Amino acid sequence: MDKSKMKFDEVSSEDHLNENDSIVLDAKKHVCDVCLEAFTQESSLITHRDTIHNLQKDYACDKCEKEFELRSHLSRHQISVHKSCKNFACNRCGKKFVKKSS
Repeated sequence: MDKSKMKFDEVSSEDHLNENDSIVLDAKKHVCDVCLEAFTQESSLITHRDTIHNLQKDYACDKCEKEFELRSHLSRHQISVHKSCKNFACNRCGKKFVKKSS
């Protein structure tokens, strides 16, 4: 019998889980200092921090002055709230929406 296989079989399930947990934690070395969410890449952490924890809202709607952190969120807001192309109606109340998933 292969020695590595035998050694693996001798390890308890709990030990194996603990080992796997540490492998996952080692892979995610970049931790958000605000919410402690961990990321494998530093660029993912930076994007997370800038979008989730950034309190600066640089994009304001010119129709209602609601502010957004991301331009894409402003665009989605303008389309869903201020455009009249709401083609999807709710079967229950009749209210119309821009996206079918709404």
